[in-house]
Amino acid sequence: MNRRFAAIIAGLMLVAGPALAQDGPDYLDSAKLYDAGLVKSWQMRLGVSGGQYVADVFRVDDVLYAATNDGWVYAIHAYTGAVRWLRQVTTGGYRILAPAHIGERVIFVTPAAVQQLDRFTGRALQEFSLEFPAGSAPVCDDHQVYIGGLNQRLYAFSPEYAFENWKAGVFAPITSRPQIMGDRLFMASEDGRVFALTALTRQLRRMGRVFGSVTADLVVREEGVYVASRDQALYLLDLAYLEQRWRARLSAPLFEPPVVIGDTAYQHNRVDGVAAVNTAVVDVHQRVRWTLPRGRQALTAVGADVLLLSSDGAVLVVRESTGSIRAEIAADGLNIAIPAPAENAVFLAGADGRLVCARPIGTPAVTAEQLRAALTRPALPDAAEVAEIPERPASITPPVNLAEMLVPPRGGPPLGGKSKISRSWKGAAGQPGGGESDRGADQP
Repeated sequence: MNRRFAAIIAGLMLVAGPALAQDGPDYLDSAKLYDAGLVKSWQMRLGVSGGQYVADVFRVDDVLYAATNDGWVYAIHAYTGAVRWLRQVTTGGYRILAPAHIGERVIFVTPAAVQQLDRFTGRALQEFSLEFPAGSAPVCDDHQVYIGGLNQRLYAFSPEYAFENWKAGVFAPITSRPQIMGDRLFMASEDGRVFALTALTRQLRRMGRVFGSVTADLVVREEGVYVASRDQALYLLDLAYLEQRWRARLSAPLFEPPVVIGDTAYQHNRVDGVAAVNTAVVDVHQRVRWTLPRGRQALTAVGADVLLLSSDGAVLVVRESTGSIRAEIAADGLNIAIPAPAENAVFLAGADGRLVCARPIGTPAVTAEQLRAALTRPALPDAAEVAEIPERPASITPPVNLAEMLVPPRGGPPLGGKSKISRSWKGAAGQPGGGESDRGADQP
């Protein structure tokens, strides 16, 4: 199918969405949804065909990004189901990583390049090649884009000028997505080290460690940093010192991050299915509340129940306290889960392009006005459109606080690396770990 025609078809389905939802079959049984405390908010089918299928769906703020196996991405407003745009992001056969938002832009990273699009229209703003193989999905704050590399370095880029502000060398590849909380950047490398840095200046604040390799994305919340490790354990490290608060030993290596809902972390592994882990500091025998071998991914919580997508094609309504299955809803090929624990909403997708959203009973129905608003860019203070990103002027040097270069706490290993700003790593004056000959200066 012609891509432009597919986009038009998707748009028509959007405009006619409420009518189609009434006349066509429901993707999830409405009566069983109601018994679980939910009602269908919207459903739609994307225009995939001819060997094309939906491989992943990512939630970023109020947008769902549905990525196909051949590099196309649909941007869908999560609340209304409005399709904002369709664009091919990569043609290299790479699986698309989770994107990130920074201002009016959405950032996509492939192993070889970074592409910036207008997040409301999909218009290309800038693309630049990477001089290293990207290993992690990007994360952004208000100032920079951060990307972990397979070359054992973390990079910070200026989005306006595609300029490498700094890079920090570690001791193993970085495939776990870093996370931001306030001015702190948390990251993990495949050797089990976990780092907390000052994001703007790359100053090392703390370093912790788990006992196995870390490839799953970190989860950072007020109670600490959740680290899913291949040593079959889920860790919670405290925010201040990255010291272990607790460890939950499970039955198989962990390749995915947990979904944390309330005081429970729902962690998947191939043996236990989904394990419900008590996040409070309790006795080791009280840590794992229950396991559900059929469980594949936690979705959300409604009242006293947690909803899970099962490995055999159903939505399970499970008692949060006991793990007993209260009801199940046939999912019929909707095997892509998009967790939304903070919203009490269920988002599911299928490889055939179907997407469905269910929300708690009493949630107002989507209106035509909301659909139109979802396709309209919010007014900016100066009512200006997003401009093309200019080339970087040669005379501008990005700011950096040279007094806050990385210094390892408690005598730990240095974290550094050459960059276009500083050609050698040095510790702060009067503190240990500095010097151009330090092993952490460039090569771990």
